[in-house]
Amino acid sequence: MKNAEIVRSTLLQDKRNTLEQELDKQVKTFVVEVIRFRNTFDATWPSVVGIETYEALRRLHEFQKQCDTFDARRKTLDSISILFGLQCKPFPELDKTGEE
Repeated sequence: MKNAEIVRSTLLQDKRNTLEQELDKQVKTFVVEVIRFRNTFDATWPSVVGIETYEALRRLHEFQKQCDTFDARRKTLDSISILFGLQCKPFPELDKTGEE
């Protein structure tokens, strides 16, 4: 436990700037991915006119699976932000897609 605390302190103090820059880069990449996901969702939404019920259901399950994956990544990024005492970035597109 003592060694773990030493490593944690070292990472948070000595490497903080580097880690915060990496977090910022990861968040920006995630924002772009979420926007692409939302655009795909809007373009191929399961209730698009003219598709069969089976296809709509398949799309719905696929979007739900992807949304769950994005939500897990979001929770990880939020946890890291909290660890550094930073404000968590909102992702309204992801929230909206999850609700729909």
